[in-house]
Parts: sequence; C-alpha cells; structure tokens
Amino acid sequence: MAERNGRALAVGGLLGAMVWLGVGLAGLLEPAWLLGQAGIELRGVDAHNEARAIYGGLMLALGGVQAALALRDGWRRIGIALWTVLLAGLVTGRLWSLIVDGWPAGVARLLLAVEVAGLLMGAVLWAASRPARGATRSNHRL
Repeated sequence: MAERNGRALAVGGLLGAMVWLGVGLAGLLEPAWLLGQAGIELRGVDAHNEARAIYGGLMLALGGVQAALALRDGWRRIGIALWTVLLAGLVTGRLWSLIVDGWPAGVARLLLAVEVAGLLMGAVLWAASRPARGATRSNHRL
C-alpha cells in the first residue's frame, strides 16, 4: 500500500510539475500570447518584463521544485502540499474576483474548473498519503 501511495504521489507531483513548466515555458517565450488567452494585452517593455518574470520564471521555478519534490521519496508529501496550497491560492483569487468583479467570460472559466480539479486531486493525494496510525517520525518520513 505504501509503495502504491508513493507512486501515486510521484505521478501527481510530476503532473503538477508539467503544468507549472508548461505555463512557465509559454510565459517565458510567448507572454503576450499566454496572457492574451485571458484577454490581457501587454503594452511595452515593462509589461513584457513583468509577464516573463511571473508567468515565465516563477512558473518554471515552481515546476522545477515540484518535480524535484516528486522524485524524492521522502519529500513527495511536501510537493503535494505545495501543489495544493498554490492551487488554493489561485482558486481563492478567482472566487474573490467572482464576488467583486462578476462572472468572467472565456478562458477564466476553464482555468477555474481546472484549478478546482487540481486542488481536489491534491487534497485526495494528501489524505491518501497520511502516515499509518501509530507511525512515528522515525519510521515514516514526512
């Protein structure tokens, strides 16, 4: 059972890493296209610089960290926690926007659905990976 949970955590973590890395690559190479999908128009060097930093560099860094955590047996739960907390932040921002800005059109609806699904997946993986009752720190890492 522990081996199966470890594989599930690794796969979940690597899937999360692939998402962050994909967004990061698009944000680094084609930030105007990426943000254009959400109706955001980048104007000028400063806007492109900011978009490449946040949607490019930061997302690539998150993907790298997520992949590294997924590949280390004792660190996988931390990776799933990272994934889940980051998605919870994204979902919170989108839900707040629904309250103060109204219902979005276009890609924002899809992103909300994908982020909620990812959040639920992270919560399920986290719960499934809990140490067995009676396990101690010495016999169960993280």
